[in-house]
Amino acid sequence: MYFYLKDTKAEKKTLIYFKYKNGSEKRFVYSTKVKISPKDWDFQAKFVKSKKGRTDLYILAKKISVYLDFFKRLDSHYEINNEKLTHQKLTIEFEDNFNKKKKKSILSVADWFDILIDEKRKPNTKTHTKYIKAKESLIQYAKSKNKELTFDLFSDFTDFPKFMYKQYNYNDNSLSRHFGYIKTFLLWTYKRKLHD
Repeated sequence: MYFYLKDTKAEKKTLIYFKYKNGSEKRFVYSTKVKISPKDWDFQAKFVKSKKGRTDLYILAKKISVYLDFFKRLDSHYEINNEKLTHQKLTIEFEDNFNKKKKKSILSVADWFDILIDEKRKPNTKTHTKYIKAKESLIQYAKSKNKELTFDLFSDFTDFPKFMYKQYNYNDNSLSRHFGYIKTFLLWTYKRKLHD
């Protein structure tokens, strides 16, 4: 893990990025949204230069250190809980912490469903299977409408019960339980500010 500049030869200020690579995992890159002139950057230490009397550089160093400190706490938390800190989870954690106003996710609805299944349910249990079926039914429902599975799809969801009756031969009780899993998912994603 280290910081690097977007444009090392820039004459003006350029963005500072945080990078982390863990084995075969896709490298994680995140913009700190902090800019600096390359002449004030220590390329060997991969950090802001320390110059006497330059309080502006001290402030920049403190700003980007927040990202490194957050990563270290996160890495420690996942290690203690014996969980793997994947690229996908890093993206979610960093977005939740540093980009709270952002509502549009770079992950798909299916991706978020997979994360909920992974985080909240034990594999190979009945409940785990029900969540997978809920996700698959939403994917098939979106396909039946020739649309992508996005959160916007839930704004016009009135014909979903009819689709489930026809496609899966659900009765009222089965459909009610099925809706319960979808509702849990929507509440979980709502708390993450992914939709209104």
